Amino acid sequence: MEVDRLKVNSATLRAAFAACAAIEVRLPNNDLSIAAAFHVGEGVFLTARHVLEGNTVKAVLAQASGEFVAADDNAAGLTISQGPVYHVDPNVDVAAFRVKGLKSGASFFELGGHYDDWINDEQWLLSQAVVFGYPPIPMARDAILVVDRVTLNAVVDTYRDRYVRFVVSGAPRGGFSGGPVYHEWGFVLGMITESLERQGEPQSNGYLTVLSIEALRECLEHHDMLPACQRLELED
Repeated sequence: MEVDRLKVNSATLRAAFAACAAIEVRLPNNDLSIAAAFHVGEGVFLTARHVLEGNTVKAVLAQASGEFVAADDNAAGLTISQGPVYHVDPNVDVAAFRVKGLKSGASFFELGGHYDDWINDEQWLLSQAVVFGYPPIPMARDAILVVDRVTLNAVVDTYRDRYVRFVVSGAPRGGFSGGPVYHEWGFVLGMITESLERQGEPQSNGYLTVLSIEALRECLEHHDMLPACQRLELED
């Protein structure tokens, strides 16, 4: 097994940076919080349900250094034109929304086609990926996109619902909720939804839970928001 199979070149990172956005929300207690979202084409974003549900969206902030900005000016702030909408199962931590005014050809992440029934656990273990998020950074004036490498450590079926979770290690926590996990094979493996906890206390080992792609695709399909670029061509 190769030690470093994950090859992320500058062009890949540039496109990924341009396809990420920070969501600033106001919580019911009036505090502000920042989480991640990512573009999947046609102005459609995915993020975690718990980031948006019950909160007030203050801003969707794109990476100002990329081409992923509003078409009518150079501001990084984007305006939601549809949604947010949620997975039909209230226990599934997926949300989607659409923004208006993106430049033509804006960067997007390719979603994987690995539906849960097709996942072979051994095939994924110890493979590599990259995660994107907006953790709190002391003294930073703006939300800063942070990128980190992770290793896939487990494939888990839970009692919560029928969807597969991946357990990954090596990433910081906080601000990564809703962020994409970009796999070494060139597609989004899933979305970060939570860190592992024991009796309500976060573990110090840095494990994160990643919701696999099937729930994300189902949410988009249910609300007729799946971009044409993400449609799977199934063999006869």
